Amino acid sequence: MTDFWEVFGRLVTKSDFREDLYAEIRAGYYETDSTNLRLKIPKRRYDQARKHLKRIMPHCPISLMVAGELLMCISSDAFRTGGEELAAQIVETDVSIIGRGPLFYAALV
Repeated sequence: MTDFWEVFGRLVTKSDFREDLYAEIRAGYYETDSTNLRLKIPKRRYDQARKHLKRIMPHCPISLMVAGELLMCISSDAFRTGGEELAAQIVETDVSIIGRGPLFYAALV
């Protein structure tokens, strides 16, 4: 099963993935249910997230949990800004991301 940390690692190393995802799914917080314990994320958003995840990880299973974690995180402008800053720092290292496996992306962040 795909881990959120792998998804986050790919988010900060693949600018086209990040830019396309952010363009389609705008920042903004979700409503909560009556207990204030669960977010009410529309199914449409899950479908959008899974579409982008399947594009960069076509052979990996994408759970609702991973998509939900991603959607919750990218709903925050502060998270997006921090991710952009981390992405810029990773670029400065000149580390190659060609042919890297899932554990590389998870360990990166």
